[in-house]
Amino acid sequence: MTAPTLSRRPDRRVVVVIAAALALALAACSQRGADAGADAGADAAAPAGQAQLPAWVSRVYPAPGAETTATRAVQVDHGVMEPDEELRLLIDDVDVTTYARTGPGLLEYDIDQAAAPVELEPGTHRATLEYYRVEPGASEGTDSFDASTREVIDTFSWQFEVS
Repeated sequence: MTAPTLSRRPDRRVVVVIAAALALALAACSQRGADAGADAGADAAAPAGQAQLPAWVSRVYPAPGAETTATRAVQVDHGVMEPDEELRLLIDDVDVTTYARTGPGLLEYDIDQAAAPVELEPGTHRATLEYYRVEPGASEGTDSFDASTREVIDTFSWQFEVS
């Protein structure tokens, strides 16, 4: 004689609750790992004493705090993509934006370009990016464009050394 077997399936609601709890636990662990990785990446991207890049800037050259011997350009890779948003680049408090080459996600000031107003002589230099929104109808280089027609969204400054 064999012992009777009990066949009992778990209630479907219990299975759903357990599955949801496991999914939440996994998501929390994944997020904690991603946050730790992002923190480590931020630390690696900005060593002590150096500026951390804002979210709308993916790279600047020369890097914040860098020492370089032959800098002939200042380059910014950015994520400013809306038609009413623009960047302004100042080097040593001189606006060089009109002398910069621009393209999707790129702003590059090349000092070898004719009539470049700032030379990168040996010493410490300060670069400043101004991220702003332009009022509709105003465009740079026209009478309708001045400080009152743009709203500054954010600024970022960094220093680098040319030896």
